[in-house]
Amino acid sequence: MAIPRAFASLSLALTLLLVVAPLCSMADDILYPGEALGTGRSLTNGNYTLAMQTDCYLVLYNICNPIWSSNTSGMATNCYLTFACNGNLVIYKSDGNALWSNSKSGGQGNHVLVLHDDGNVVV
Repeated sequence: MAIPRAFASLSLALTLLLVVAPLCSMADDILYPGEALGTGRSLTNGNYTLAMQTDCYLVLYNICNPIWSSNTSGMATNCYLTFACNGNLVIYKSDGNALWSNSKSGGQGNHVLVLHDDGNVVV
């Protein structure tokens, strides 16, 4: 018995959706060059969360316990973390002035920031 062509196309579309949708949702732990982590946004992987808080504090949490921070709490409001194409991370104040940087530069390339499920944040 032959499967009608319309049904076969629908079946293929549903299969692709089921395969691709989980892959897209896995990007909660990745920041790509040119992207920013705005106030109230975070990356999450397992028990770990890297959060850009409203008080300009970038904090890495293990569940609810802070394990690393940028030490920029209260220095401004509405800050955002940017990830440059050279691998540099910078927290900017809302006026566009830099507040904090990791002062790292790997040169231009294909960098990506990943929050691993063991709490390591790796470029």
